[in-house]
Amino acid sequence: MKNQTKVLITALIIFQGLIEINSLTSRQKIALSQGNCQRPMDCFELALKELQDAKAEIKELEKQLEKRLEEAEAKTSQAQNTANRAVSKADTAQNTANRAVSKANKSGGLYYDERNGFYVFPTKNNGVIHLGGGGTCYYEGNSRRWCH
Repeated sequence: MKNQTKVLITALIIFQGLIEINSLTSRQKIALSQGNCQRPMDCFELALKELQDAKAEIKELEKQLEKRLEEAEAKTSQAQNTANRAVSKADTAQNTANRAVSKANKSGGLYYDERNGFYVFPTKNNGVIHLGGGGTCYYEGNSRRWCH
């Protein structure tokens, strides 16, 4: 994607340069045809000076563009790093959930409560943990102790 952007921007700069060159030569042709130049060499020198000015301006625009590309690449890199951290945290959460389900399955206590629509497994102190629905909740008897 970055390479395509650079190629597109480079092509745009070259195209702008060609347009500028074309407009310079067109102006000089008009000047020659209207007799505004005392000598053809005067028009040539003027065109050469304007061409050099245009070339300098193109170089300056290229520098500005390169700076903007570097800034965009830095922001893209920063966004990618943030996304990678988010994916890593999601993976950690998934692994934790998988371990919890695995432990519950090994204890033989995990079952799906179809009436309430969540997974349940008993705890050592006769409490019950409900997974799903409104989050994860721990109950002792009929009273809820905590939910996440």
